[in-house]
Amino acid sequence: MEKKVFFLLKVKTKIKARWIEHIIKTQIGVNLAIVNYDKRVILIEFDAKLITIQYMRMLVRSLGCDLVLDDKEIRNRQNQLGNFLVLKKRKTIFFSIFLISILGFICPFYNWLLFVVSILMFVLYLSLFIYVSNKHFVRSFRLIDRIGLLFSFLFIVIGAIRMFYFSDSKVVFLYFFISIVIIQLISFYRWIEEKKIAEIDLL
Repeated sequence: MEKKVFFLLKVKTKIKARWIEHIIKTQIGVNLAIVNYDKRVILIEFDAKLITIQYMRMLVRSLGCDLVLDDKEIRNRQNQLGNFLVLKKRKTIFFSIFLISILGFICPFYNWLLFVVSILMFVLYLSLFIYVSNKHFVRSFRLIDRIGLLFSFLFIVIGAIRMFYFSDSKVVFLYFFISIVIIQLISFYRWIEEKKIAEIDLL
C-alpha cells in the first residue's frame, strides 16, 4: 500500500470535495481517501498494482477539478493558498481596526487612539512578510507594498513628531488617519489581486 497527499485544484465547495472523496474511496485498490477542504488536499492510501495515480487524476478531472501530483508544485500551491487565506483573514482584521479608528472623531484622546491604531496597522501588515507571522508561508514583497509601507511609516513618524513638539491636533489627526487609510487601501488592493490569481490557478 502507498500513501500520498495530493493538492486539489478547482474545488470551490465542500460538497464537491466530499464527492471527490467518495469517488476515489469507492475505487478498487483504494484503502483510504480523506479530503481536507480548507487546505485543498486529499490523502489517498492505495495499492499501485490495482489502481494508478493517473487513473485517479482522470476521475477527479471528470468532475471538473484536478490533482497536482508533483511534490514541488504541491508546495507552491499550498504556499499560494496559504497566503491567499491569511490575507483574507488579515483584510477583515484591518477593516475592523479601521472602523475603530473612526472613533477618533469622538474620542477626547483621539490623537493617541489614532497613533496606536496606525502603528498596529503598520506592524500587522508588515508581519505578513515575516515567515513565522504569516503561518509559515513565504510571501512576495512587491513594489506596491514597499511604497505603501514607506508612506505609512513616514506619516506615522511625522505625525508623532508634530504630536510631541508642535501639538497641532487637527494636522496630527490627519497624518495618523492617512497612514491608516494607506494600509487599508494596499491590503484591499493585494486582496483583490490575489483573489483574481487564486480563482484562475486554485479555486
